[in-house]
Formats: sequence, C-alpha cells, structure tokens
Amino acid sequence: MSEEVGKTKPKIKQILEKYLDDRDYLEDKVDRWKNAILSECNSLFSTYKEYKTFITLIIRDENQKNIDYKYQWFSGYKFYFTVEFKTQSIHGYIIVILFRKDIKRIDEDVSKYFEALKNEFLNLAEGRKYKIFKEKYYKMLKEKISEIRNKFSFELFPFHILSNTFFKASIGFIIVNKDKNDSFISETIKTDNINFYLLLAKVGNN
Repeated sequence: MSEEVGKTKPKIKQILEKYLDDRDYLEDKVDRWKNAILSECNSLFSTYKEYKTFITLIIRDENQKNIDYKYQWFSGYKFYFTVEFKTQSIHGYIIVILFRKDIKRIDEDVSKYFEALKNEFLNLAEGRKYKIFKEKYYKMLKEKISEIRNKFSFELFPFHILSNTFFKASIGFIIVNKDKNDSFISETIKTDNINFYLLLAKVGNN
C-alpha cells in the first residue's frame, strides 16, 4: 500500500503547481484556490474505498516581512506523507494520512478536548507578547496537546500553527471517504499579538 500511495505524490505536486505557480498570494482569492486544490485531492483519493484519508492544506504568503511561526503535527502514522510546492511568492504544503476502515476505534467526541486546548492557549497567551509566549509558554501548550494525542494514539490527528500577526495563510482540511463518526474541529484563535490555528481530527468507527 505504501508504494501505491506514494505514486500519488507527484500528482499532488502537479495539482499544487497548477493552482499556485506564477501567482502572488491574494487574500481575497486564496480560499478559492485552496478549495480547488482540495477538491482535486478528494477526487484523487476517493478511489481508496477501504481507507479514510485526512488531507491538510496550508497556502502561505512568502512575501510578508517580519513573519515568525511554528507548526507541528505528529508523525508515525502507518500511511502518511507530505508534499510541498514553493516559489518566492507562495508556499503550498499538504499533509496526507490514510486510516484503514476495518479497525475498531475509540468512540469519543473530541470537542471537549478542543475547548480545553483553546482555553489553555487563551489563559497562557492573553496579555503577552508573541516572542515571550513562544519562548516561555508555548512548551506548556504543546505538552497539553501531546497528552490528548497520547490518549487517542494514532486515531487522532492534531495539527497547529503558532504565529505572529504578520503571518498570512489559508488553511483547509478534508476527510475523503468520510463516515458519519469521523469528525474534526478547527479554528484560528487570536489575541492582540498571537494567532493560534488548532485542528483536531478524529477517525471514528464505521
């Protein structure tokens, strides 16, 4: 399966190039490009009927000055890979994870964990400058995310981006061949000095 899925990487690269090459990042247009890219990726992976596929897309503005950001997701999934396309103006990045459908999984709503992480971020970040938060408090937040991720093991996909307010990006997520118990929550949580994008995606039972 790994070899078969790996053959899709150049196809995804072509999709990113098709929509992002020779372009500047336009805030009022980029969401349309994002949706078009995810739609083509959906078609590409919809043929893998025995799998549920999580696809995360980040399109980032490379022309901004004074950008500072950190992002993290957990690797180690059996079938996962990343694809990247970058020019001087724009950066497209895709994370793909495939989960088998025929595995019994924990049946639990992740919304309470999402709210707990959101509140933890606000409790730590409000009233603090970005640099101070990144250097002194970001580690505490990552530890909380790790605790939740470990509870669900490889059934949960957590992803986040911590950035200052100069960072510009359009972020999208889809589940291909989704079942009714698969779910995800995402939000960009903001303070005066800090942006925190958080995604929790859970693969459920059929």
